[in-house]
Amino acid sequence: MTHQYHFKKINSGTEKLYYDFSLDIGDTLPEYLGCTTPIYECVIVEDITYKKMLNGEDRKVWHLSYNDSDIKELWIEGMGSNCGVIFPVSASLVGETTELLCVHENNVLLYNDNFWGGGVCYKSSWLSMANDLDRYINIFPNPANKLLHIKLNENIIINAISLINIQGQVVRSYETATTQLDVSDITEGIYFIKIYTLEGNIIKKVIINK
Repeated sequence: MTHQYHFKKINSGTEKLYYDFSLDIGDTLPEYLGCTTPIYECVIVEDITYKKMLNGEDRKVWHLSYNDSDIKELWIEGMGSNCGVIFPVSASLVGETTELLCVHENNVLLYNDNFWGGGVCYKSSWLSMANDLDRYINIFPNPANKLLHIKLNENIIINAISLINIQGQVVRSYETATTQLDVSDITEGIYFIKIYTLEGNIIKKVIINK
C-alpha cells in the first residue's frame, strides 16, 4: 500500500507531501493540507471504503469532510483526489469544479469517471497548462506576515487576484498590476491565492503568521 505521495515542485525543485494515505477514520489532515485549529475547523476523514478499479483491483477510498458542510472530497489510494490530483483539499474549499476524469497506470486504464466525455478517457492539456502556470507564477515568502510577492513570467497576463480563506470566502481582491500583496492586517492562518490569467487559473496555498 502506498502511504504517502510526494510531488516535486517545478519552481523550487523541492518535494512536498501532498497525500497521506495512512490516515484513519476520525484523523485530521496535516495542518498545511487543511487543519488550522483552533482558528478553523479541520478537514477530517469521515469514512474509509473500497472502490473496484477497472482491472478488478480494490483500492481504499478516504471520504473527507470539512466543518459539517456539504463539501466532500474523496482520496483514492495511490491516485489522489477525485477533484484532481494537483490541488488536494483546496480545490473543494475554494469552490472549484475540477474533477479527476481518468487514471492510467503502465498504459492500463484503472479509473474512469468521465461523465462529460461520455465515459471516453482522453488526455487534456489542462495538466500541462497547470504545470506551466505553477512554473511561471511564484509567490513568496511563505509563510508571510506583511507582504506576499508575486514573481511571474512577463508573458503571463493576470486578470484578477483573490485571497480566499479556508472557508472558501474571498477576504480580499487585489489590483491585477500589483506584484506585492499586503496581508499585514489579515488574521493568521491558511489561505489560498487564486490568480486568474488568460492561460487559465491557478491556486497557491499560503500561510500567514504574525
